[in-house]
Amino acid sequence: MVSFKCLFIFVLVYIFLFILHEWEEGKYPGGFIEMISSMIEIDVSEEQKKASRIPTGILLLLFTIVPFFLTIM
Repeated sequence: MVSFKCLFIFVLVYIFLFILHEWEEGKYPGGFIEMISSMIEIDVSEEQKKASRIPTGILLLLFTIVPFFLTIM
């Protein structure tokens, strides 16, 4: 069984990452892909921009579901 301390730390890290993401969106509006592509000076197609949301969606889904399964184990 996973201790509540471990789950609490996971939730705190998740909240910190979410706040960091919101700060990044306010500081660099337009998204992460645009920011990185402008920094390294490459052109990114519209398909690549849309595909870049897939890993983010999977990560957010895992961050949402994993704590639920950790509490029932």
